[in-house]
Amino acid sequence: VTRAIFRFKVDKRWLLDNNYKEEDVVLARFNDGKWNSLSTIVLLREESQITYTAESPGFSTFAILARNADEKAAAAGEKKELPKIEISILLLETVLLSPFGVKKVKSVQ
Repeated sequence: VTRAIFRFKVDKRWLLDNNYKEEDVVLARFNDGKWNSLSTIVLLREESQITYTAESPGFSTFAILARNADEKAAAAGEKKELPKIEISILLLETVLLSPFGVKKVKSVQ
């Protein structure tokens, strides 16, 4: 596999409850011992959910992250005094991909 395109949804209520904006959400891929943010864009805005899409150069472990501007600056190594940084991770569902099809392994609601 040379690339994979993912589509995932995040509840607007979760974003609001955790003080994030829709553009703070990103799909991250764990590869070579570190997390790498993938280019993530809003695909669809619905009444209660936002659908995102992201492209990955391959399969691995993935996490849906949300980071506000201060957290992004800290992750980039900018020198700025910040309170404790907390990154929220929301797992919507895990799927098993194989040549025989897709199997839903876990869903969190």
